[in-house]
Parts: sequence; structure tokens; C-alpha cells
Amino acid sequence: MANRAGVLPVLYDDHQGNVIYRVPRRWPARARVVETARLNVLKRPRFNDDVEYLQAYEDVIEKGPDSPAVLTRDGPDAMRVRARLAPGQSIVVQESYDPAWHAWSGGRPLAVRKDAMGFMGIDAPPGEQEIALAFVTPLENHLGRVLSVMAILVVIALSAAGIREERRA
Repeated sequence: MANRAGVLPVLYDDHQGNVIYRVPRRWPARARVVETARLNVLKRPRFNDDVEYLQAYEDVIEKGPDSPAVLTRDGPDAMRVRARLAPGQSIVVQESYDPAWHAWSGGRPLAVRKDAMGFMGIDAPPGEQEIALAFVTPLENHLGRVLSVMAILVVIALSAAGIREERRA
């Protein structure tokens, strides 16, 4: 890896080869208004330092429309994005995509999809938008919790029954 000393400001250095640098960004928020067509043709990087595909992604994210987005977190499983979109534009939220993320604007659901880097792409209608995002815990997770509690209760009941049998013997 090339020495980055003096090129980018260092945020963290444990002097064991682990260094985190501040990378300049056009807008501070982790949400971007992007050209939908340019976003849709991006390819997933073939390997970790795939400069060609990473540069193409960076160009779409950092050199896109002159329309900053504001991202506000409402906890670990909810956030809001405010942005003005023109026709042919979308929002990218640089948060890991998961099918449990859902988005709404004006009470209408919006599709949330995975972009080339595994972040969330949201196609919203043109105009001033306030997009609410929520991580809706899947039914499987709820069922898993119920089954885990039931299993723990069964183990406790069997342990108690075993202790009673030992005392009787």
C-alpha cells in the first residue's frame, strides 16, 4: 500500500499499520442525490482495490447533481433524508442495504434496492422530498426470539425436574 502520509489527514493511527485517513467529501451527509441512469450502470468492484469500478462509483456519488441531501438519524433503526430531486435522479444512502429497510415519502412506499457498493438506492419522485427510512424487523427474527425464550424455559424446567429427581433419590 502506498504511503499516504502528508496527503490525507490522519484520524487514527495505532502505529501497528492500522491507519484511518479523512477522505474529503463533497457533502458531509451519508446521503446523496445521484443521476439514476449513471447509478444503474455501475458494476460491483471485482476485488478490494478495483480502482476502475471504485472511481466510477466515486464519480457518481461525489460528482453528481448540485443538490445536497440532509440525513438525520432517529435511532439505530430509523432515519430521514431531505433532498430536492429532479426527474431522473435518485437518493443513495450510504448505509448497508438489507431487505428489512423500508422507505416512504408522503405516506407512499418507495422501493429500496442495493447499489453496486451494497448501499441503499431509493427511487423517489421529483421535487422536495422527506423520505422516512425504517428497519422493520422481519417476522423470522420475532419467531426466533419466541423460540429462543421457549427453549430457555424448557431447559430451566428440565433442569428443575432433574434436581427434584436427584433429591428424591
